[in-house]
Amino acid sequence: MDDEDAKERIRLVEADLVQTNEFIKGVLTVSAALRGSAITLWLTLLGFSFSQGLPELALLAMTVSLLFLVIDGYHGWLYSEALKHARAIETLLTRYYDTLSRSQDDPRARPKFLGTLRSHRFGLFLSFRAKFGVRSVFSARPTLIFRVLYPTLAALAFAVFIAFVTGVVEPREAPQSRDSNAAGLSAPPSSVRCIEERSAGVEGLSRRNLVHMLRGLHSKVRVVQIEPAAVGDGDYDANLMNRQGRSVMRVDVHKDMSGWSLGHHTVCVAP
Repeated sequence: MDDEDAKERIRLVEADLVQTNEFIKGVLTVSAALRGSAITLWLTLLGFSFSQGLPELALLAMTVSLLFLVIDGYHGWLYSEALKHARAIETLLTRYYDTLSRSQDDPRARPKFLGTLRSHRFGLFLSFRAKFGVRSVFSARPTLIFRVLYPTLAALAFAVFIAFVTGVVEPREAPQSRDSNAAGLSAPPSSVRCIEERSAGVEGLSRRNLVHMLRGLHSKVRVVQIEPAAVGDGDYDANLMNRQGRSVMRVDVHKDMSGWSLGHHTVCVAP
């Protein structure tokens, strides 16, 4: 290989390095956007899961985490393969510069450079030595993202789902103003048709057990709101609402030294 041939090959190698660097920049930009979207969507789903009392959203958050693990993992794998090619090019250029500066002092520098130049594989995508698969996700770079971040998000979402199913976590009560509470609890809304009234007669409940029992009175109940009644010491009104915030049931509850107790309750059907 003469000097002109070597110089032409080095020019192609330098152009290959520029293309590889641009590819790496694009992959890193997409990966950063994917991780930001994944965390934002995960937090949103878990927030709605807590506020609406929907364990299905926690399960969806786990699914989203695993989905982004695969999508982002593909880009991490691309980054890993491109990084290997960039390092190979830099190794070749380093030996070329050593040949220019140390060829007289080190006679082995030029043969090493020429051997590396002959064996170098030109082209970024031709240098990919493997195909992407599920196992490639855990070897993608940066490894901390794919081995720690996404599995942790999925595990936390699944833990929240289990907490809802086992009753450890109860739905947050929906905030309302005092005026709207008085108007909404003193009588059923005009759009709600009450069809049945019966007595429960359960006493000595904790507040958590009370909320859990109230949610079990009707299949559509998602939010339980307990407010002091307009009259009566220790009397409370519980408004049971569906996902849309409409009342499906009103329950008279009482609190004394022994705990909470259920009184009469009215089953209402929203149109």
